[in-house]
Amino acid sequence: NCGSAKSDTAAARLSTFWGRTIRPFEPFCINASKEILGLGYGTTLNGSVTGGTGGYTYFASVRYADENGPMDVGWLGGLAVDKVRRIQGLTNLGLVPFNTLKLGIRMSYADALQQVPQNNNNIYGITSLAMFAKPELANCDKSSLASPGRCTGAGNMYGNAAFMTLREATQQQVENRAGRFTGVFDAIYTPTDNITANITFGVDATDDRSFLFRYFRYDVDRFTGNNITGQRNIDANSDRQYTVDTKLNWKSRILGMESDFVVGAQGFIVKQNFSGGSNTNFPGPGLEVVSAGSTPNVTERFVQTVNGGFFVQDQLGWRDFAFVTLGGRYDYSSTFGENAGGVFYPKVSFSVVPSDRPGWNAPLGLSTFRIRGAYGKSGRQPNAFDKFTTFAPLSSELGSGLAPSGLGNPDLRPEVSTEWEGGTEMGFLQNRLGLDFTYWNRKVTDALVAKQFPVSGGFRNLQLANVGVLAAHGYEIGVKAFLIQRAQWSLDVFGNASYIWQKIVSMGGSPPLKVGGSYPRYRNFLKEGYAPGTLFGAILPPPCSSRPAGATYVCLNPGQLPFDSNRDGIPDTEAEVLAYLSQARTMGNLDPMRFDMDGDGDYLDHYLGKPYPDWTGTFGANLSLGRNWRINTLFEYRGGNFTVTNLTDAFRNSHPTIGTNTLIAAQVEAIIRNPNSTAQQRLEAAKTWWYKLKALSPYDGLNQNEDGSFLRMR
Repeated sequence: NCGSAKSDTAAARLSTFWGRTIRPFEPFCINASKEILGLGYGTTLNGSVTGGTGGYTYFASVRYADENGPMDVGWLGGLAVDKVRRIQGLTNLGLVPFNTLKLGIRMSYADALQQVPQNNNNIYGITSLAMFAKPELANCDKSSLASPGRCTGAGNMYGNAAFMTLREATQQQVENRAGRFTGVFDAIYTPTDNITANITFGVDATDDRSFLFRYFRYDVDRFTGNNITGQRNIDANSDRQYTVDTKLNWKSRILGMESDFVVGAQGFIVKQNFSGGSNTNFPGPGLEVVSAGSTPNVTERFVQTVNGGFFVQDQLGWRDFAFVTLGGRYDYSSTFGENAGGVFYPKVSFSVVPSDRPGWNAPLGLSTFRIRGAYGKSGRQPNAFDKFTTFAPLSSELGSGLAPSGLGNPDLRPEVSTEWEGGTEMGFLQNRLGLDFTYWNRKVTDALVAKQFPVSGGFRNLQLANVGVLAAHGYEIGVKAFLIQRAQWSLDVFGNASYIWQKIVSMGGSPPLKVGGSYPRYRNFLKEGYAPGTLFGAILPPPCSSRPAGATYVCLNPGQLPFDSNRDGIPDTEAEVLAYLSQARTMGNLDPMRFDMDGDGDYLDHYLGKPYPDWTGTFGANLSLGRNWRINTLFEYRGGNFTVTNLTDAFRNSHPTIGTNTLIAAQVEAIIRNPNSTAQQRLEAAKTWWYKLKALSPYDGLNQNEDGSFLRMR
């Protein structure tokens, strides 16, 4: 307790908290947010130089940034730090050896060193362990108490109930270092005023190395059992991308129209290598290399893909107000199946600006008017080895071997997206008021879906297949108005909105596929008839007025509650629940009934929302005062059928060990367990438990999703 109560009163309360036996120690208070979060600071330095003559130009810049984040856990004696250091350099050189030839070289390099505490959705993370702390379980050996709430020896000063203590979490080291080099050489040859040839070579090289280290007997509080004799994980990634881009541009007149014709070719080579190792169980302190442990694990993989394509495009303009663009692209990738061949992506677009015609008479103050439209296709390629039948290495005490991995598909081809759009731009009152509107419609065919094929051949892994169909459409609206334009001050306002609708039309007979990782408590799926990534999970029986009872599920009649105390399959009435709660209970005795709408035995397949909004947009204003002052405000919003997963509070509200440490969950548990509370008080607490707090397996999805709509001002 960090309130105004006296310390001895606080200690007395802790010693009898919910009837639990607490080891007595000197009274203290805890305010975790103030103890592990402090003041962050950063330093940034920039420098640049530029110059040249008519024959050459140069530019170079360098940037150094150092940041020490707000996490401050040094007083816990740990090794974890919250720092990042970045160095970036850039240089451009332009040469003009002849009037018809221009050469350019652009190079950049960036190096980043990041040292972070364990964080995010991590049971060994400092922030998550602080959030899941249970102060009523805090303890400290009497001999190791240095000051209120401080253990010099083993202890659990924050009352962590599982995984490790907060102090043990600070003993972990995590570091990542990445370097990236990009280089571009281009040459532009202009033999005549209307012909230009361009060739560009590029390289993008990234190297990334990281490690996790837990030293021998880092369990300073003798609480955690996670690799307490030491652990080290290292990995190194290298990514090389080589590109070549050539094109020829020819400007001419055809049938009285201006023509801008472009033809070219592109090629890409991508090489990726990964190597890593891990080990545990070090023989003693002071060892910090992977080879020191007794259980080594080595990983290595590499991938190379080659992509190439040809493209052609011609833009035709008539009298500077009507334009048509025709073009197409032919692509081939080494990831395509042997029987698939290449793929052609056409495109066509037009733009007409009637207001640019001579003698335009603006009706209704319409000073600018443009109509536009476009149609085209694009694609997404499969992964590198999806077309091959592959086998994975298998090791055992009898020797090494092979196990079936990927079934392979020689007919695999890219998924193709076909989209068309139309829109208009209008300016009123000498363009003091502007309006922009666009409607678009997209259909994806041959969508790559991971499908389960018969496992009788030994290939159990999912296999990509071109079986999916997705549909989407939306529109975008933008408005801007210059309300005041004076010599000394001006004011303009703006707003825009985007709407999107998406649905999976077909998955080729594949069952719903989980996305977002294998962790079961994230409930995002691909399922026919729903938006991509839709959330599914458990729900409680609904009222019979909204969903009548079926042959395989129940609903709630007036006076019934989602609870079955005698396990007869019939929801209890309030009177039956009151009788059941006439004695104090535990939270484990109050598991509610689940609903199975389709009677397939799966209680986790009910629609819970989708993870992106129907509407996104911004609005705001800009005010200029004189020459020196400018005031800007920007509002950003998202909303409309927008659901986010709040798994953190699901744990804090419902988990029997590390949870029930939010205020509302603690209050509910106290009422349910208190023998002096009335049955009616316990009934109201039970309703709160069922409809607001109960979550996690086997109720995954229940009470863990929230309306994600927001309005943010900057």
